[in-house]
Amino acid sequence: MCAPGQRASRCRAGRSCCTCRRPPRRALATPPSRRRGCSSATRKRRRSREWSNAAMCARIIQNVDVHALGRVYRIQTDNTDPQIPIRWNGPPGDRYAQCRAEDRRRRIARLRWGLTPSWAPSDDFAPHNARAETAGVKPTFRDAWRRRRAVLPVNGWYEWRKPGRTPFLIADAEDGILHLAALWDRWNGPAGPLDGFTVLTTVPRDEIAAVHHRQPAVLESDAEIDDWLDAGTGHDRLMTLAAQPGPRPLRIHEGSTAVNNPRNDSPRVAEPAALPL
Repeated sequence: MCAPGQRASRCRAGRSCCTCRRPPRRALATPPSRRRGCSSATRKRRRSREWSNAAMCARIIQNVDVHALGRVYRIQTDNTDPQIPIRWNGPPGDRYAQCRAEDRRRRIARLRWGLTPSWAPSDDFAPHNARAETAGVKPTFRDAWRRRRAVLPVNGWYEWRKPGRTPFLIADAEDGILHLAALWDRWNGPAGPLDGFTVLTTVPRDEIAAVHHRQPAVLESDAEIDDWLDAGTGHDRLMTLAAQPGPRPLRIHEGSTAVNNPRNDSPRVAEPAALPL
């Protein structure tokens, strides 16, 4: 209990008292993936579920050939380059191929989906999406926005429509590759460097707005990809690129509820469950 005349700001009672009337303290919520007593594997499983249940783009299809990507991004490849694993229901936390520029040279690399900034104390913090409108000023993303941009090639992505959390697949109408604007950063942990990326999201096109209120930023042309990867591109141009939903025709259809479980990673999860929108 507070001593008579004690200022409320000095009270350590932790409950209301007749002298200072300080309200009781409220316990701080601890994310499930950070609670004590959890093993590293348990934390990663819980973190994967938390990421997978996020509000924005959280699953992708990546079925691309490394040599085809080399031609698209004008990168020299040969038979020593490893093939890229096919993913039909890829969640955050796994590694995916993308194109990035280091020392003014383009490379295809597989990065973890989930960006941990270099200054973070732990890789438990790894957002898989970033709002294009604010990524350039947010402490988590602003350094990557200026210096470390990437392009994520996908065949499509999934969104969930409320109510009911109905999954929808969004893909190119001609089954081509969609090039999503991304940022990456390097976190130096006890086991060595960890490169992770996040996908930029923007206001959706009309047909996607019927499913979700956000969508990934899509780069359309070679010139847009070049500008996005160019270290000398200015902020205003980057904002223009990251804010566009892309004009190319898309195919949208309701998907199987099997996509709700990331362990279901086969072509069946991409099959239509209803007529296309």
